[in-house]
Amino acid sequence: MATVMAHNGPTQQALSLPVLLLFLQIHLTIAVSSLLPPPSSACAFTSNHTLPPSSVRCLPDQESALLRLKRSFTATNYSVSAFRSWRVGTDCCRWAGVQCSGDSGGRVTSLDLGGRGLEAGDLDPVLFHLTSLEYLNLAYNHFNGSQLPPSGFERLIHLTHLNLSNSGFFGPVPTGINKLTNLVSLDLSTSFDTIELISDGILLNTDVPMGSTWLENLGNLVHNLRNLRELHLGYVDLSKNGSQLSHPILETKSDNTICVLRVYFSHIQPTSLVNINRQCII
Repeated sequence: MATVMAHNGPTQQALSLPVLLLFLQIHLTIAVSSLLPPPSSACAFTSNHTLPPSSVRCLPDQESALLRLKRSFTATNYSVSAFRSWRVGTDCCRWAGVQCSGDSGGRVTSLDLGGRGLEAGDLDPVLFHLTSLEYLNLAYNHFNGSQLPPSGFERLIHLTHLNLSNSGFFGPVPTGINKLTNLVSLDLSTSFDTIELISDGILLNTDVPMGSTWLENLGNLVHNLRNLRELHLGYVDLSKNGSQLSHPILETKSDNTICVLRVYFSHIQPTSLVNINRQCII
């Protein structure tokens, strides 16, 4: 939720009209979101990714890939805490944030590094060696405005949940994500906090500039990901898709319906959402 801190004392200068309108739009978005009903059980796709423990020890190549990924992050207090259990020679299936399902044969099926405050110059492609991944969460870390790898995601064919939100990426959404046909939930969004209301404007706290990632062909993405039920694209620039957001998968008559769709501040006009399933959360 956005946090607002107003200066005490008399205001020296009235807010300009554009700034005031932006402020009202932000809070209207928050207010509307708070009024939305929770999704029905048929549309509740937030993953509880706790898996039955594997009886087989983590395979050496999986351990090696994870240790290389660990080394790709800048050494900080956050990374020391996040990777404390990631030690050479121990079972990587039992490391913090790592899970291997019972039938994976010692292969990593879930990697959850979300919200760890990790920093890196880019996303190390060694991640794509973990080809049995079903759940991947890198949200709320900082990749310093680097571009998502243009290739590699297409290797993670078992992914059902992918969360890359609020991680400071810049550039186009890789086309390889279009090939992850098992995806149920995809979050590429960026959010921000209003951290201070001052006399001459609003100070926004963002990792990278708004619209820092863009998706050039939303239609192809939606068409290919037939199992997708949650799609979060807040602040992803969709302007190259035109002003209309329409595809049969989004229409009421479709059997395959996205139940949660968020495209706020993505250069999509509200009038383009008229064909979205009425039971969806937008």
